[in-house]
Amino acid sequence: MFRMSKTSHAKHDAILSIIQQASPRMMQEQLSAHHPSDVADVFMTLGDTERAFVIMSLNFHQLAALFIHMDASLAARQVALLNPDKAAHVFEVMPPDDVAHILHGLSKAARGAIYEHLDPNHAQALQALTTYKKSTAGALMTSDCVILPGDTTTAEALRQIAHDANVMETIHRIYVAADNRFLEGVVELRALIGAEASTPLSDLMHTDMITVQVADRLDYVIHLIHNYQINQLPVVNSQFCLLGVITMDDAAGVLWRQSRRTYAVQGGLSTKMPLGVSMSRRIFWMGFLGALALMLSVLVATFSPPPTTLIALFVVWPLILGLTGQAILQTQTVTVHALQNQQLPDGRSRVARVLTEWAINSLNGLFYSLVLVGLMLLAGRLVPFEALDVAFAGLAGATLFVGMSCAGLMGSLVPILLYRYNIRPIWASGHLLRGLMDVPLTIGLFWAVSTWL
Repeated sequence: MFRMSKTSHAKHDAILSIIQQASPRMMQEQLSAHHPSDVADVFMTLGDTERAFVIMSLNFHQLAALFIHMDASLAARQVALLNPDKAAHVFEVMPPDDVAHILHGLSKAARGAIYEHLDPNHAQALQALTTYKKSTAGALMTSDCVILPGDTTTAEALRQIAHDANVMETIHRIYVAADNRFLEGVVELRALIGAEASTPLSDLMHTDMITVQVADRLDYVIHLIHNYQINQLPVVNSQFCLLGVITMDDAAGVLWRQSRRTYAVQGGLSTKMPLGVSMSRRIFWMGFLGALALMLSVLVATFSPPPTTLIALFVVWPLILGLTGQAILQTQTVTVHALQNQQLPDGRSRVARVLTEWAINSLNGLFYSLVLVGLMLLAGRLVPFEALDVAFAGLAGATLFVGMSCAGLMGSLVPILLYRYNIRPIWASGHLLRGLMDVPLTIGLFWAVSTWL
């Protein structure tokens, strides 16, 4: 469990005190002494009224820094509180990729109003970034990169870098491209610094570049950045024209957001959210599972097994659901991990994964089914209970075997299908898969017992 240190608690309390007690002007001055990331953490714990007060009190640069360190969906809700002119001023001092993430969360009308207050070239660049799907390289890239023709000299390139350093977040390299932005090569800064002033970039560039297509998935992008330790990854289109770059910081931000969303999907809770928001995040899965339980209760009530058999069912039933639920969670975890680490790059490897998980869970199901049948028959001999006979034990064992076999299929197939259609596989959460498994298993077991025994 994560626990805040005394220093973290002190920072949190100090920032919260400033927000709750200071005037707008004093808030600007005093919050400037704190890192924007710390301010963003405290901001997430505030109610809507306090958030609105902070947003209206900070200046353009402070708002820009705050939005950069904030979840994009939350930042979009705060931008909606600003008038279009102020929002445009904030966006002008933010990296384009961060602005694009926020714009995705605004309505078309709100985006249009902000574009009207931006420089036309800036607005056009942002509109281009927002056309890409969220789960692709295009949505993550920034257009902030130095692009020069191959005949540019070292001295001219250094002057251009000195000029661009005032407006770009980071500069790691120079991209050599033709007039149509066809990517010809890359010049590292260390090569540029040690070269003669008259040396053209074409003599310094290297052409063995690692690039990604604009439509490539984000997990593939992160895989490349991690494996090759790339500070900047060029993003190109099908004609190999440079569209932008993805930095290591961008990739780290994706991993951070994905980890938060994973926990949000699985549990619907964040300790940094107000009580009402946390409740609303949890209520979906609670309602989903509650509705399933109610439906099962109604359906099970329609069956009429003998009283002694019903008692035996309530002993065996939780065991079967527990084992199948554990099997489906294990399979889902292994499959999602393999997808996110690019271990299943094509259809053949994905089919092999499904078959492997089905075989593993079927063998485990066979083993535990035999154990369950043996224990039930042994209990029937030791305890004078007429329901624990061979037929009931065999039916319970068969249900467990079928359930664990299906767990292997569903736990691997559902995440792979979601991944195939650009839906994050974590949405195949344990709540959903277990619910889909529990319903047919319960109905099948109670129906079979009522019909055959």
